[in-house]
Amino acid sequence: MNNILLMSFLDESETYVLGFECGQLWEKISNGEVMEDRAIHTKNKQQIIMMCESFGCDFEITDYDEEWCFLTIKSLSV
Repeated sequence: MNNILLMSFLDESETYVLGFECGQLWEKISNGEVMEDRAIHTKNKQQIIMMCESFGCDFEITDYDEEWCFLTIKSLSV
């Protein structure tokens, strides 16, 4: 998988990056957006599962490699 860095963070710590990723997903889920094969960090998998379950999402996470997974949200009950 090839990712393109659009902008570097001033705080490049892993916790900041993972929190930023969760924040983006939280916004999309709370706005009722569905998504297919969205790349997420494996280290965020459990947190994202908790988020999806709290929103009542019909979702699936597929492992890709040690660093990445793919998130699909089919429907929401927001």
